[in-house]
Amino acid sequence: MKQETTLHKWTKEIIHIALIIAGVFAFKWTFIANYTVPTSSMFPEIMPGDRLVVNKMAYDLRIPFTNIQVADFQEPSRGDIVVFDYPLDPSINYVKRLIGLPGDKIEVTDGFITVNGISNETPFHDQYETMKILTEGGRYEEKAFGKTFTVQRLPLNMRHEGNGITQKYTVPEGQYFFMGDNRDNSADSRKWGFVPRKYIRGKALWVYISFDSQTESFLPTLRTDRFGKKLN
Repeated sequence: MKQETTLHKWTKEIIHIALIIAGVFAFKWTFIANYTVPTSSMFPEIMPGDRLVVNKMAYDLRIPFTNIQVADFQEPSRGDIVVFDYPLDPSINYVKRLIGLPGDKIEVTDGFITVNGISNETPFHDQYETMKILTEGGRYEEKAFGKTFTVQRLPLNMRHEGNGITQKYTVPEGQYFFMGDNRDNSADSRKWGFVPRKYIRGKALWVYISFDSQTESFLPTLRTDRFGKKLN
């Protein structure tokens, strides 16, 4: 009898622990989640090793562990930094800036963006300044979609795209177009295409912790200056 009572007690404890774990995973799947960024495609806004807090209810509510929508709150907005499933392998999460909505007509020339005939604002006033940043690389502030964000460019000899080539896209219904702020070093919709609405997971809000593994030390270094950084 005592052995049965002990067994029953442990069974209840295991069930309680399992329910707690399931609840935590369900919460992360449905409401708020954290993601680790492994690449520099969104540099300098997001750095490799940043851990991001993501609002998974920014756009919709889904049944935990499924893609079934039960409520649609709002459409993603151009300029949002979004976590989504990589279209060619949905088991992988990507984070990029949303550039184009369904129906948008997009042109990208030398990394400069035009959406529906309106070009993103840059600080360059003439052809000389434009060619200088394209040739030497560097950073500049870009204004678009009611936001101001920093764009990283690579020198001409490090870029993969040809000089002066214009890429044109029309975003299909139910699809979205994403690009990285590290404009010349980002695998994004220019390379692998559009992202279906059902693959969008949520809006990235801020960096809660950051680790720099590119150091001589055996252990990664904490980037305390990035703790709590709000993403723009």
